[in-house]
Order: sequence, then C-alpha cells, then structure tokens
Amino acid sequence: RLNNVLPCKYSDEFLIIAVHKNAMEFIKRVFKICGLELSIVDIDHFSAENTMRNNYLAEIDGKKILLAGLKKGRLDFGFIENNKYKYYAFSKYYHDTEFNLCLSRKLSSLIEREAFTGGIDAIYLYGDEIKDDTLATIRRLFNATVEIINPFESISAADLLLKNENLRKYSYKYTASCGAALRNFSTKKE
Repeated sequence: RLNNVLPCKYSDEFLIIAVHKNAMEFIKRVFKICGLELSIVDIDHFSAENTMRNNYLAEIDGKKILLAGLKKGRLDFGFIENNKYKYYAFSKYYHDTEFNLCLSRKLSSLIEREAFTGGIDAIYLYGDEIKDDTLATIRRLFNATVEIINPFESISAADLLLKNENLRKYSYKYTASCGAALRNFSTKKE
C-alpha cells in the first residue's frame, strides 16, 4: 500500500517499480518474504512500446514501425508490423564517439533483413542517449518518418507538470517509466 503508514480504505493498492534486471531476483525474494504478490514484471523496451502504442496508435496502425531504445552502452530494437511485434534485438556499443555510427550500421543491417521486406514506415526513438545529432543522422540515412517519443502526449496532468520546460525537453527519457505505469492502467480497463 502506498501513501499511508497504516493500511486503510484510501490506500493505493499497487506499486510500480522500474529496476535493472540484475536486481529482479532480489526483489522477487523480498516480495515473497513480505507475503506480497508481484503481478507484472516488465522490460523497459516493452514498456516503451506500450507508451508508443498508447500515444501514437493512429499514427502506427497498420504500419511497419521500428522502435529504437538508445541507452548508455546499449541499443534496443523492436520491429512492429500491423500492430504485431515481429522482432526484437539489442546491440552494444562501447564509446560515445561511435554512437551514431553504431546506431546507423545497426539500423541499416536490421532494415535490410528479410523480416523487413518493403522497408519501414517510421522509426520511434526513446532513451537516455538521444544525442543532438542523432535525429539528423537517422533522418538523413533512412526514408522513413523519425519521431522521438513524447511519453506525456496523451497523459492529462497538472499544468505545472506539462509546462515544465526541463521535463518537456527531455521527456523521451521517461518513455519506459510511463509505459510501465500505463500498462497497469491498461490491464485494469480490459
């Protein structure tokens, strides 16, 4: 329960935590010892996909989409065709100086794969490592719409939050976190 030290009828009944996968086993043991049920465990890339689907459903419906997570030392890729996940892969890079080169090469090799016959319609980006020149590099190399995900696109919130310039400038960094939160609400609605 959240928001209260002692349980009462006004307490929240769920908790969303985003952690690195190497800490997951420890968290599972803690939950078990405390007699709590851990009902949803999610990977950040699939949480980001959930955010993309919630915020851009009309734009991605029936299209070939490449979702790219740009993280420190790691690039995650997911291919979605006609709203179905077809492919997931990740790649590592080791130096910031090779970031755009590694990203460009990986995107090119992915798009040339048999699974991507006919190319892609759009590339959606999220993550901590979107560099100033990354968007320009990708747009120059690929004949597809390139978007940076705004995870707050369809979330109604207080004006204070939505007008916060720093939050809006780096909103793409919160894509996976918003997706994890939205997943809980999505499963409740269904």
